[in-house]
Amino acid sequence: GDPTGGVGAAVIGGLLGAAVTGCGMVAGEAVLRRCRRRLGGVTGDVLGAVVESTTTASLVIAAVVVGAVGG
Repeated sequence: GDPTGGVGAAVIGGLLGAAVTGCGMVAGEAVLRRCRRRLGGVTGDVLGAVVESTTTASLVIAAVVVGAVGG
């Protein structure tokens, strides 16, 4: 993916964008590292898992932050 997309989301979205971007990146990196270690490399399925985990983490954090601020 485009690594500047996350930076743009953080800039445009302020605190929410930064939280969502950061947590999504951490989740994606965690899945990627685990799969590299366990499988010895990266496959298309691994990339799909990274996308899904990043999306899920981002949505959960967005819901938590919006719920916490009463948005």
